[in-house]
Amino acid sequence: MADQLTEEQIAEFKEAFSLFGKDGDGTITTEELGTVMRSLGQNPTEAELQNRTNGVDADGNGTIDFPEFLTMRPGRFLGVYITMISEHQHPT
Repeated sequence: MADQLTEEQIAEFKEAFSLFGKDGDGTITTEELGTVMRSLGQNPTEAELQNRTNGVDADGNGTIDFPEFLTMRPGRFLGVYITMISEHQHPT
């Protein structure tokens, strides 16, 4: 997936990834993924979140790192990225 993205797209996804991972540890937890999905208007169950995490968690550590995040087709989160980045750069 990453080899099909431009450097600019990867940079945008990296910035969004860092905003989604609220604690700054370089990973997204199942809980943080739930927050992102809810901001997209979805209401996933804990089981659905765990399944989604497990589906991309290549190293089996229970969290999503940036390379794993890219396998989730992050472009579908683009609207949320733009909103979050805008709010981060220009807080109200």
